[in-house]
Amino acid sequence: MSILKLQQQVDSMQLQLDALLKINDLPVRVSVDGTEQIPVSVSDGLGGFVANKMDASTFFSNKHIEASDSFSLALAHQSATVTLTGNTKIVTIPASLTWKLGSVCWLVVYGTGFTIDYSAITEKIPIPLTSLDKAIYRIQKTATNEFSIIQLSATSYDDSDVLKDADALSPVTLANKLITESDVSGGGDMLKATYDPNTVNGDAFDMDNMAESATKKILTDLERTAISTNSLKVGVTSEISNLSEDSTPQLGGELDLNNHSVGGTPQSATGDGATTIDWKLGNFFHFQFGAFNEVFTFTAPTKAGTFILKLTQDGTGSRTATFPASVKWIEGTAPTLTTTATTGTDIITLYFDGTNYYGVEALNFS
Repeated sequence: MSILKLQQQVDSMQLQLDALLKINDLPVRVSVDGTEQIPVSVSDGLGGFVANKMDASTFFSNKHIEASDSFSLALAHQSATVTLTGNTKIVTIPASLTWKLGSVCWLVVYGTGFTIDYSAITEKIPIPLTSLDKAIYRIQKTATNEFSIIQLSATSYDDSDVLKDADALSPVTLANKLITESDVSGGGDMLKATYDPNTVNGDAFDMDNMAESATKKILTDLERTAISTNSLKVGVTSEISNLSEDSTPQLGGELDLNNHSVGGTPQSATGDGATTIDWKLGNFFHFQFGAFNEVFTFTAPTKAGTFILKLTQDGTGSRTATFPASVKWIEGTAPTLTTTATTGTDIITLYFDGTNYYGVEALNFS
């Protein structure tokens, strides 16, 4: 081969490779008749190649051939896609194909050790074309009895990347498992004997079909007890188990105590001269005088209610109490507390109407 001829061949390869790179940058578009188009590369008539577009329907429609034996491109329409399955097969490029100049055939190979027989043509892209493995090949008619052959991907259909039918060519092999034997035969944790002992197959996880043993139960004993003691609450959509879970509980009707009492833990404090009582924290308050007369401040609840204040003298006795102005007394006079040391106890009952407290005293309990 002359140096000039070799240079022409190298230039032709470079032009085609440049065109392939341009194809990757071409976005898929839609033609005026609404047909989706895909990128292709065609001959420019001068020995080079240019990026172009072809209707997807033209590219694929009725031109996909699946072959499982050696195959001649004489049987393929121009712009066809040929899928060849099998090992050590031969794809033949015959002389004088009637394809139009620039036509492209795509060859997708599943298998190893196949051969492209190009002996009948005069020109080709010079790559090794025997004992080839799984890959995609682009075969283009570039001139009369002249074709370019480019291997586009040598790994696109590697065993680790593609899951095909479970045949001899499947990537699911003993050496390259996507699913192990234990996964499909009842090994591992999902044992058929455990989860489908009655062989109900697709209905194995229906409640009626589940089987229990002493150590493998659908529900624990604690869960069964919780359900059985909750049998009268069927249909309840919202429930609290303790009023502390709801900061603003409300009754839906009259409260029936059903022969039970309502009580609470009283608040308490020992006086130091000034005490604040927050009636939102409870209806009862036990107060023990200290070595001072006491001035009380009340924090009002958000709702009206009745509140009870128990006052007990210290070891000295005769301690006095001053109440907020919001506390109203009978005839406007606050009570005089019991003065007896240690045991002197008085009860003040307060009704709060949302604004004022109305106080009634019960004095000198002994």
